[in-house]
Parts: sequence; structure tokens; C-alpha cells
Amino acid sequence: MKKVLFLLLGISFLFADLMQDMCRGIGYSVSYCPSDLIQQAMKKGVDKVEKDGDSSYSVINFMLADAYHNEDKYYAFKGYFLVRLSEDSGLFVLQNGSDNNILLVYLEDLPENVRFFSGGKYIGFVKGEGAYKYESKELGDIMIPKGSIIAIERE
Repeated sequence: MKKVLFLLLGISFLFADLMQDMCRGIGYSVSYCPSDLIQQAMKKGVDKVEKDGDSSYSVINFMLADAYHNEDKYYAFKGYFLVRLSEDSGLFVLQNGSDNNILLVYLEDLPENVRFFSGGKYIGFVKGEGAYKYESKELGDIMIPKGSIIAIERE
């Protein structure tokens, strides 16, 4: 009986840590976190979100993911929709206000039940799928992070 209780206690602590990481990753405290979004992501297999090094606090936004080393990893996501590239894919941006850098990512599996409009702010969870070659007149060919949406909603 003690082993079962210990196991249940351990699982509840792991669940609480994951929930806290997921909420922090999209910019919320646990008490104000959109629980439906978290539950949807967990149901689809998110059991860990990537963190920056050994830090127990700093969850990596997919906008900051390495384009070449993100495959099969789960990330929190917070960014602005830029443009659709197909029915189920599009580009998202995050402008870094400190030095006006613009970060760009390519996401697939845009759900039909979410309205995507240019400039709209979105939060959610993404599974990394490597790099996407983006062709731009201004920048030439660049490699950006490519991901598949697990759960997303307009903030």
C-alpha cells in the first residue's frame, strides 16, 4: 500500500511540474493558465516541454528553437501569425523588441477550428520537425524551425 501511495504521489508531482512548465512556457501562471489548451496537449502526448539547458524555469519558446536540432521535441509556442502558405501551414513571427530582430517559424497542421489572421497572437504547443527552407527576396534562402501544431488557440 505504501508503494502505491508513493507512486501516486510521485506521479502527481510530475504532473504538477509539467503543468507548471507548460503554463510558464506560454506566459501564464498556473492559476490563470488555459487548462483546456494544456489538457488538449497532454492528451496528444506532450509529456515534457524543452527547457534551456539545466534551468528548471526557462522553457524554450519554439520561436527560439534550433532549426536543425528540434525533431521530436515538444515546445511551448507564443507568436504572431504572419501568412498562410497552404491550407494547413503558415509562417509565424515573434519580434524581439530589444533589437528589432524578427524570428520566423514554419508550422504545419493548422487546425480548422481556429481562425488564423495576420497579426493575430497565438499560444500553444508544437512538436519540432527539423528545418524548413524559406525563400525570401530580402534575405535569400534561410533555414527556420519547422514544427507541427499539437494544440493552439488565439490569445
